Amino acid sequence: MSIDEEGEETHMRKTKALLFSVVAASLLLAAGPALAEMGGEVNLFLGQKQLSDENLDDLEDFTGLDLADQSEYGLAFSFGNVDWPVAIAIDLLMADSDDSYVYDDDPFFYRYTLEIETTELNAGVRKFWQVNDKFEPYIGGGFAWVKAEVTEKYYEEFPVTKQGTFSDSYSVDDSAIGFFLNGGAMWRFNDKLSLGLDLRYTDAEVEFDDIEFEDKQESSADFDAGGFHYGILFGYRW
Repeated sequence: MSIDEEGEETHMRKTKALLFSVVAASLLLAAGPALAEMGGEVNLFLGQKQLSDENLDDLEDFTGLDLADQSEYGLAFSFGNVDWPVAIAIDLLMADSDDSYVYDDDPFFYRYTLEIETTELNAGVRKFWQVNDKFEPYIGGGFAWVKAEVTEKYYEEFPVTKQGTFSDSYSVDDSAIGFFLNGGAMWRFNDKLSLGLDLRYTDAEVEFDDIEFEDKQESSADFDAGGFHYGILFGYRW
């Protein structure tokens, strides 16, 4: 991958993160009047997602690419009336991972890159227990809509003059409905700000057509786009 292409890819990721923040802020502003009549909280999630599909193990054995560990960020909402036994839970999570390998065939070198991005919308309920004024453990669960996109990129470049550069890319995506389970605990600094730890498991199976997962041949493959999630929550209550 050339320096320009790497810079372009980094710029695209920053743009996606910015767009995510703008959309999240817009949703909060739009929902503000309705949510103000209920109690609730919004938490910024920062953590990791561990993809659990066995196809990734086959891929790592075949190519050496490790894509199971994804960086993840998102927003977790919990809201409802104070006399409800559970709160409504709506969470939006985005994760991605990529890896590549390079091989030389003098005077050219080749780079193969594979990237997996997942977007999850989890909707269900969440139950909090107030142990004391500061500590609140919780559990939750419900439905999960998961979208996954796999992108393959191939580069061929002459390393000295940078002439004759060739690149190609191919991507597929699919979405599915599954479920999520999560649990964790919040530490309340005061009646507004909190810090927490969240653990989560999601399950949803998508199907990719004509993607090279195992034997470098075009085929259709089922893929578990869910996995294990763990991270830190930075929260605000109203």
